[in-house]
Amino acid sequence: MKHVPFTVTGRRPARRVMRLGALAPALALVIVLSGCGQYFYKAQIAGYVKDAESGAGINGALVRVYTTDPGTEADAEGFIVETPTATSGGNTGYFSSSVIWQNRSGQFGKEGDSTELFLGVSHEDYQPAVVRVRGILSDDLNLVPDVRLDRASFTSPRLSGRVVNATGEGVNGVRLVLDLDSTESETDYITTTDTIDGEAGSYRFTDVRWRTDDPETPSSDTETATVRVDDPTYEWRENDEDARLTVTLVSDENTVAPEDITVTRKPRTEFTATVVGRVYREVNETRFGVQGVTVILTFNDDVYDDPAEPKTYVTNTNANGQYTFSVRWVDAAPGGSGVPEGEDVQEIVSIEFEGWAGRDIDPITDAQFKLRSWITPNYAPDRVAEPEAAPENGGE
Repeated sequence: MKHVPFTVTGRRPARRVMRLGALAPALALVIVLSGCGQYFYKAQIAGYVKDAESGAGINGALVRVYTTDPGTEADAEGFIVETPTATSGGNTGYFSSSVIWQNRSGQFGKEGDSTELFLGVSHEDYQPAVVRVRGILSDDLNLVPDVRLDRASFTSPRLSGRVVNATGEGVNGVRLVLDLDSTESETDYITTTDTIDGEAGSYRFTDVRWRTDDPETPSSDTETATVRVDDPTYEWRENDEDARLTVTLVSDENTVAPEDITVTRKPRTEFTATVVGRVYREVNETRFGVQGVTVILTFNDDVYDDPAEPKTYVTNTNANGQYTFSVRWVDAAPGGSGVPEGEDVQEIVSIEFEGWAGRDIDPITDAQFKLRSWITPNYAPDRVAEPEAAPENGGE
């Protein structure tokens, strides 16, 4: 917390007070003391709150006026007036307040007095400061030296990068976490990779903020941060849960990660797939869905590995002749030729059709269809309900 003594060095005649006061963003009139047998004195104070580094005026800072030292608390109770800084005459960071005080024996008798005040100045993006101002003259516009605040809050507009697989292809849907060194939290920002500007596997962390609230610690417009993969499906650097990409963020600047993050699918043995198929009949070259056909899907996996007791799913076709299965299987050694990393192919025993009298429906065999975990949905070959065969030799 800054606690800086100031002495007012610039003054203007009292006849100008009203014109300058009309420019102030807020003007407050407060009686500081009360009692009998004392003189009342009035003064106006004005000045600017500025960024300590750039010198730019800071709008939105709150200036509180105290008659006694508030210590290190710029927002302590007991202030006599408060006003925000704003733009005045094209200049940012301006404030102006009027005060009235009483004194039994003014330095210039009943004609005038001099006093000291304390300004508590705070802003959410800056370290607060308490400023002691001596030599406030009554019936005058007292120009306070610029109050300079050190920044406490910084923002990097965007951190961007890319997540790829072993072949350099972008991977969408990977959950990433950004951790800032200056915070105790290990999960400051979260994002997921997506296709951005036509490039798959891209990620962006936007409006990344950090603070330096300790007045003994120099404020910094740079921040060290790390990006890590925190995803149930993908991992980065196998067997290294603490793998991180270190980046340096700069306030008010966009940052591009120094390298891509290469991920692999986590090993797994359980897989799922959705199967969709259709049964129809054809009349005059027009296809009509056949409702109510019982459809039976069977396969053997590493749990149901007995051909005599395959895993079975049963459903029925709807009004459009369509059927759907949500299938799960276990494979202790997934993969194979042409199978994407982390995915699997499951062979079926068959898909059979029952319950539509008078129609023959050919089953679907393993040679015609397999379950693929990376395809959604898996479309099974359509099946046609053949017309009932006519009796041979015209018999019944």
